[in-house]
Amino acid sequence: MGCRWAREPTPHMTSWETGWLSYAREMLNDESHLGKCLKAGGARPIQDAPYSSLRWPGYLGEKYARILCLGMIHSGDMLFAGRRTAQASSKSKDDLDKAVLDLEPVVLEWTRDVVSDDAYISQTRVTYSRALPHWNTWSHIGPILEQFGYQTKGDKTSAIAYANIAKCWSDTNDDTRKDIDVMTCCNDWKVGSSVALIKAISPACVLVATTRPGFSRSDLPLLEDGFEPDVWAYNFRTGIQEGKKTDDPTRFRDVWAKTAAESYKVRMQSLANSVPRKP
Repeated sequence: MGCRWAREPTPHMTSWETGWLSYAREMLNDESHLGKCLKAGGARPIQDAPYSSLRWPGYLGEKYARILCLGMIHSGDMLFAGRRTAQASSKSKDDLDKAVLDLEPVVLEWTRDVVSDDAYISQTRVTYSRALPHWNTWSHIGPILEQFGYQTKGDKTSAIAYANIAKCWSDTNDDTRKDIDVMTCCNDWKVGSSVALIKAISPACVLVATTRPGFSRSDLPLLEDGFEPDVWAYNFRTGIQEGKKTDDPTRFRDVWAKTAAESYKVRMQSLANSVPRKP
C-alpha cells in the first residue's frame, strides 16, 4: 500500500501517530481491497448496521510502547452487539461496552474530512480501550502484557496498538463464512495491510493471535531503521505458541510470554542505545 492518502504531520503528534493515521486512511480508502473483501463475502452491509461495510484499521494506544497485538477478524457479535441489544427488550452494560457504535460514524466522517485527525484518533482510543477488554482475544492479551510489566487495564490498552489481520468483520456463528472472510486478508500477510501497519508504527514486538500457521518474522520486511520486530504467534483459544511440538513445555502461554517480554526489553534497550526515531 502506498502513501497517496498521507497528510502533512500535525505538529503535536508523534511519528507513530502520523504513521498510523496514514495507514488507517489508506486502508479505509482502498477501494480495491474493499472490492476483494466484498467478493469473498466480507465487509457486507447488514440491515440494522448502516456502517457495517466499513473496514476497521484498529487503534494506537496513547502511550504506545512499540507492542502490536494482532487478532484475526472482528466479530460481528462484538462490533454490533450494542445496537442489537439496545433494540431488544433488555440490554446489558457489558454488551454496550464491547461494541463500537460510537466509532462508526466518526470513521466515516473522517474519511470525508469532516472529522479531524485529532478527533478520529482520540475516539478510536476511547472506543477500543473500553471494548477490547470485553473481547475473547483479551483473555490472552491481558495476561501476556502483565509479563511485559503492564498490570492495570488502562496501562495495557494504552501501551499497545491493536488491529486485526482481516479488516472487515465476520459472523462468528458461521465457521465456514468466517474462514472465507479471514482468508482474503490472511493471504495478504506478507505484502498487505499488516505489513503496512508494521512499517508505519515500527513495533519491537508483534503478538499474533491466530489459528493458522505462517506468521513469522521471516515473512516480514526489514523496517526503515533496519530493526526487525519479534513475532510471537499463538493459538487465540489456548494461548499455546504456534509451531511448537506438543511435548515442548515452552509452548504454554505463561512460559513463552515471559521469554517474549525479556526479548522485548532487550530490543527496547537496543533501540534506546541507537539513533532514536523522533517521538
